[in-house]
Amino acid sequence: MNYDEYLGHDQIVVYTDSKGFFSCELKKSAFLWLIFSKAGYEKYIEPGKNTNKNMQYRIVLKRK
Repeated sequence: MNYDEYLGHDQIVVYTDSKGFFSCELKKSAFLWLIFSKAGYEKYIEPGKNTNKNMQYRIVLKRK
């Protein structure tokens, strides 16, 4: 078993649908830094969080 899988060595990229929604399933516990970005908008960073069963975010990016 690869215990380093979610210890800061992997980058998982997800894309939103046309309404801005996305989902991502992680198979094990992780400590995450979430970065939300889009060209022409200010980046939003959610610093280190331990995962839980259902994490939900409502993020609105500001235009540059």
